Amino acid sequence: MSERQDIEARVLSLWEEDRDSAFELLVQHFAKPLYHFIRHIVHTHEDADDVLQETFLKLWKGLDNFRKESALSTFIYRIAYNEAISFLRKQRRKFKILHPFSNFEDWYIQRIQADPYIDYDSAYKKILQEIALLPPRQKAVFSLRHFDGLPFKEIAVRLDISESTARTTYHQVVNKLKSKISGLNIHEQIASKTTEPTKVER
Repeated sequence: MSERQDIEARVLSLWEEDRDSAFELLVQHFAKPLYHFIRHIVHTHEDADDVLQETFLKLWKGLDNFRKESALSTFIYRIAYNEAISFLRKQRRKFKILHPFSNFEDWYIQRIQADPYIDYDSAYKKILQEIALLPPRQKAVFSLRHFDGLPFKEIAVRLDISESTARTTYHQVVNKLKSKISGLNIHEQIASKTTEPTKVER
């Protein structure tokens, strides 16, 4: 049994006896990787922190519904992914209501630029802009493959898509970034400075 599987088993076992301790262990193990996964979809520290809080709130309320048909981490990442997508959709709708004649993408990029936790130097600027404007699923696939180094099979399970879709999506993103940015080396140029996630409360 791997370390991840062992921790997941301990969380599920504890959940039946001591939910506070189980939740504390879950947060301790998943908060940091989940934060960075969410951050690569919503981009700013403030938004990622909000989505992380909502993700753990959903877990606290919904872990009883986990049917053990997949790994606990798969269940958790799907919730995080859905929460991130929902957040972006709400953000876009709210912006369109408040600013019907303005461009959401321009505002979104400006908001990212204003995040003090992003190292927004000239080399990273164009790359970040292009990634920020990708559809959420493309950002999620790219994040899990490029930043977390997961195999396409695992990405497919976490996002509830086929392995071929995960593979195709990743290569589409890489080709799109290369076509937008002349001379881009995907494996060297993408980097960001982020903070650690804040304390999760339920």
